[in-house]
Amino acid sequence: MLGRIYPPGIRKNMVLCIFGASAPLGFVIGAVASSVLATRASWLWTFWLLAIVCFLLVVMSVVILPGAETSAISSHPMKINPGDKIGLWHRLDGYGIILGVSGLALFNFAWN
Repeated sequence: MLGRIYPPGIRKNMVLCIFGASAPLGFVIGAVASSVLATRASWLWTFWLLAIVCFLLVVMSVVILPGAETSAISSHPMKINPGDKIGLWHRLDGYGIILGVSGLALFNFAWN
């Protein structure tokens, strides 16, 4: 979705780099924060810290993400026009969604 929202350029590259770095960065920050909280603070602080982080992420997303009127999403090929003959189910590949989620659930069930 990020690749389709942003037009080619430096900003798109930065967004994809940040997205790619979010999993390892989240692992490191989570490990450090949980160990610090476990040794230095009460368990109740975990809820406060989570609320603060969520609030900061909401503020950052409002500031960073482009609005619908200024982004490439206004001319997005998935946009539904009233005269289109192709329905939303086929545009979003509904069968692929069902089969993909079912396959992942069954794979998880088989390994567990």
